[in-house]
Amino acid sequence: MIAKVCEETETLMAQDYDRNPKAAQLLIESRARVMLIRNVDITIGLVNGVIGTPTEHKPIDITPIAENLKKNAVRHQFPIQLAWACTTYMVQGLTTDKAVVSMKNVFAAGMAYVALSRVKSLDGLLIRDLNEDKIYCTKQISTALHRMSKY
Repeated sequence: MIAKVCEETETLMAQDYDRNPKAAQLLIESRARVMLIRNVDITIGLVNGVIGTPTEHKPIDITPIAENLKKNAVRHQFPIQLAWACTTYMVQGLTTDKAVVSMKNVFAAGMAYVALSRVKSLDGLLIRDLNEDKIYCTKQISTALHRMSKY
């Protein structure tokens, strides 16, 4: 799909990923929306779930810090995936300016709330496949809400 939208794509191949050959491929474009899929450097905010746009990518050389290592290591892949679309599970805790939320596959209590509440304002929210029956909570939450005072 990205190759249809973006003109200058590049496929990067991991050299150390045996379990899932499809995950070893990373199709990247400088304007693509991507998400980190594991923590890289917590101190500078490169944490699992962060969404961004790559501006450039270039190979780097890694110099061993010790000569007497007992194992060899190779890593030639970025811990990112395309993030034009994400599941509700993946965006828990995320805040964004704009989102298109499809209500088509809502299947659990509170799931619609999680998806809809990621956006900072209603101006940035577009709802697709709206079905009001899919916006519901558990009985325990409903009971607790009725017990709370209005103000």
